[in-house]
Amino acid sequence: MKLTRLRAIAAPLSATSTAVLAQVDQTPVAPDNVAVDAPDLSRSSDDRALSRSLASHVKSTYARVILTTAEAEPLVERYTKDLDGRVNYDFEMPAIKARMIGITSPHGNISAQITDSAETYDQWRLDTKLLYEVDDVPATLRDAQAAGFKIVQPLSRTPMVWQGRYEVVPGFVVEVVKWLPGKEPQNG
Repeated sequence: MKLTRLRAIAAPLSATSTAVLAQVDQTPVAPDNVAVDAPDLSRSSDDRALSRSLASHVKSTYARVILTTAEAEPLVERYTKDLDGRVNYDFEMPAIKARMIGITSPHGNISAQITDSAETYDQWRLDTKLLYEVDDVPATLRDAQAAGFKIVQPLSRTPMVWQGRYEVVPGFVVEVVKWLPGKEPQNG
């Protein structure tokens, strides 16, 4: 049901409390019963097509966390023991002084970047909140740019993956990766 109007009717119960009843009709109103225009949240068919094109590349999604070395083992232990997780990948990235651990779970996947030097990272690395494993990094970055997202890390190659990053909004970056041939996780 699409809610387009809410009228709040307040009835005092005592000097310190108020009961609020809600009634639905067709015009948006603010809590003080002043009519307001509802934002147009509809998207054009072009926007939906760009979103579908971007999403079509995603094979799996991981929440990205940056942890200290001391925090890594407890996370892996709890996630694998209590949340039915399994370590999908675990490798070192000496260039950024980090260890990467991917854990898959029915409760959500985690990509943990383990480092005691996060303060040396670029802001876009610190702002990475999601990692998408995709079928084609260059195409995903092109689709992200066409959808209006800012590319903050262009196509790059590491010893393990092709990668890039785009910014959804300031402070929220998505990393996209594709494993290099022969480097795919053995558990994946």
